[in-house]
Amino acid sequence: MIRRIALSSLLVFCVAGASASQAVADRGASHVAGTYAVSDFGTTTCDPLGATRLVCRTAGLRIDYDGDLAGVSTSGFEQVIDCARGRTVGRGSETFTGSVNGVGGTLTWQLVFVSDFDCASFFPSDLRIVAVPTEGGGGLAGTHGVLLFGDTDYTGVLG
Repeated sequence: MIRRIALSSLLVFCVAGASASQAVADRGASHVAGTYAVSDFGTTTCDPLGATRLVCRTAGLRIDYDGDLAGVSTSGFEQVIDCARGRTVGRGSETFTGSVNGVGGTLTWQLVFVSDFDCASFFPSDLRIVAVPTEGGGGLAGTHGVLLFGDTDYTGVLG
């Protein structure tokens, strides 16, 4: 049930993200792309959720960005890991400090994600994240749009 809700939320978020992306592009926003790498995995705590599932909460995950987003962010999220299926779904928020296409400030986005998950190594792969900015500060105040993330790269439209 939780998996269905999370996947439904991801689908709605993706459709909304695609619509938002077109609307933002129509208002003169710009395309952004680049790479990212996790530099600190933060702290994760997990609780069993049935025989083969876990609910995990991560705080303080640090991410370094290169490309059109240049800076660092801190993320926190909750996910449900299904070891029998090798999948995870989750949601959270991330606060970025740096610049977007040379404009500096802070930007917070809400995100939902789904990925394959290896419970033996406790590591995701084939990660798909959709993120929508909800708050900005400095030169990034009022920023809106959508970001799409893979395992090591991102693309999107921000304005």
